[in-house]
Amino acid sequence: ILEPVSILGEISALTGLPHSLTVEGYEDGELVLIPKEELWRVLEEEPLLWRDIAMESLKRLWSLTERYLTITRDAKLRVLSILLSLSDERGESVLRITHEELANMSALSRETTSRILKALEREGWVRLGRGRIEILRRL
Repeated sequence: ILEPVSILGEISALTGLPHSLTVEGYEDGELVLIPKEELWRVLEEEPLLWRDIAMESLKRLWSLTERYLTITRDAKLRVLSILLSLSDERGESVLRITHEELANMSALSRETTSRILKALEREGWVRLGRGRIEILRRL
């Protein structure tokens, strides 16, 4: 789940490799498409933008690596790890996320994810609300 003012597709634009992601909007938003030639021109004029693009790409790589390692874990630990990672990334203890979205991120069914969330709530890890999950404890 990308945050406002996120960069997406930079690797394809800069390397010529095919796009490897599909993006779906959960809420209305605005998308700005910068043609490859224009991106190169701007980067030549503003070389410090390279650093920003590199940092965003590296953060995304780190996040994907963490999620890859997470999906090899026990399902309950997987869900908790994803919640804690999202909370850290966003700097928020209350996450606006549905059980379905979390299930997709966890590679689990929505039903399994809901059962795990209810267990985590009973154990005092989270508080569940409609479309939101509050993190109460950390590892």
